[in-house]
Amino acid sequence: MRELAEGIHYTVVNGEVLLEKGQHTGSHPGRVLRNARYQTAGNGA
Repeated sequence: MRELAEGIHYTVVNGEVLLEKGQHTGSHPGRVLRNARYQTAGNGA
């Protein structure tokens, strides 16, 4: 179960509003950063 932080009303990523009044805006700016050990399921490793 995911919970949003209390008191965070707006989140801006790369100049685009991601959360507004606690609701996701549908925007997907930026990219996911993972470390070198991250592996996706089924990649044969």
